[in-house]
Amino acid sequence: MKRFVLDVNSWVSIFYRDKQLKLLKMIEEEEILIFTSEENISEFAAIHTKHKKNSTITAAPYFNICRDD
Repeated sequence: MKRFVLDVNSWVSIFYRDKQLKLLKMIEEEEILIFTSEENISEFAAIHTKHKKNSTITAAPYFNICRDD
């Protein structure tokens, strides 16, 4: 399993290049493990809300998989 630390720029790149489904598949298949912080998620959410490329894409469900409950 590969491990990655994602910063805000990484999140922006994933969602604006429409790679979120590929990311989910890799997580589900336990190919990767992602580390990020609540601050990064909050900052990306603010950016995503202001600059949505496509209003049908919502990032919120994807962030729930990254949070440790």
